[in-house]
Amino acid sequence: MPSQDFKGNVRPPFEMPTHLRDRQKGKTYEEKVPLLIQIFTWYCAARCLIFLTLALIVGILPQSAAVPWVIRNFDRFPLSVSPEGVFYIFAGLYGLIAFRWFRRDWKARWGTMFMTGAGAAQSLVNLIAERAAGNPDNLPAGTQTMVIAGSLINLLICAYLAFYPGMEQAFRETD
Repeated sequence: MPSQDFKGNVRPPFEMPTHLRDRQKGKTYEEKVPLLIQIFTWYCAARCLIFLTLALIVGILPQSAAVPWVIRNFDRFPLSVSPEGVFYIFAGLYGLIAFRWFRRDWKARWGTMFMTGAGAAQSLVNLIAERAAGNPDNLPAGTQTMVIAGSLINLLICAYLAFYPGMEQAFRETD
């Protein structure tokens, strides 16, 4: 029996959202994800694979000629810390971040906003403190420009995640 209006029945003053109406009809609804979110997600996944590869190179081929080059160029921790362990930890962290971004979890968004904003603030405060202490030439040539450029990129990422229209809808509320 089809549903019919009867006396006293008041229809709601709004239309049913398209994705819910299509779901009832059996159609699938695909959400549009902003391009920069997809790029950052794949960037994190690529970093995970790179760190995993570096860890495997250091772990499987410890006597090869590539290991000292890998450690010298990619391991920024003291020599007392195992480079293989550092690479595995970074691979795990970037893998977790990529997984959370693939799921578009709201915690990943807020965590990234905090990390980029805090990282930029820390770099700029340290740079200003060096200048205030009278040691502006303490940094190697070109490093000051790179610190400022990296801080600006981090601030742009933070602002994009905080203020870009539709960003809240792109991330899901989960517990």
